[in-house]
Amino acid sequence: MMDGVVLEHNRAFNRILGIDISKDMKGSKLPDFWLNPDERKVYLQELMTRGFLINFQINAKTIIGEKVVVMANSHLVKNEQGKPVRIEGTFTDFTRLKNMEEALKESEVKYRTLFENAQVGMYRSKIDGSAFLDVNVKCAEIFGFAREDAWYGRVCPKLVVRG
Repeated sequence: MMDGVVLEHNRAFNRILGIDISKDMKGSKLPDFWLNPDERKVYLQELMTRGFLINFQINAKTIIGEKVVVMANSHLVKNEQGKPVRIEGTFTDFTRLKNMEEALKESEVKYRTLFENAQVGMYRSKIDGSAFLDVNVKCAEIFGFAREDAWYGRVCPKLVVRG
């Protein structure tokens, strides 16, 4: 039961793991698809403790070794004596979402680096120009205040916004 042998599966299971959807994977071992065996230990420990898991992130690999991120929703099925006999659950492929999340983080780091290190004054303000939302060091210097000095919400001096 805890050895991870596949008893039943559907086409989506195969698709997520990069396997021909017509191939019967019964008898294959799920642990072979985990990137990190220690993550599987945590998965099993939490599942045994709680009896179920919701949105448990699994870093897995396809049949050809490509990384996929899967969210698992699992629960223990127990016999009449209360002993676990199998695990049932679903996998949802979150790889694309995780890749987009990482790309967004990288983009934010690039933006923040450019913003902070620009040798020209840069700012973001409320649409009506009434207050700063963010300023870089050069902008604060131009307007005559230290960036650390509560710039958020500070009135924009001499800022004219024309519609």
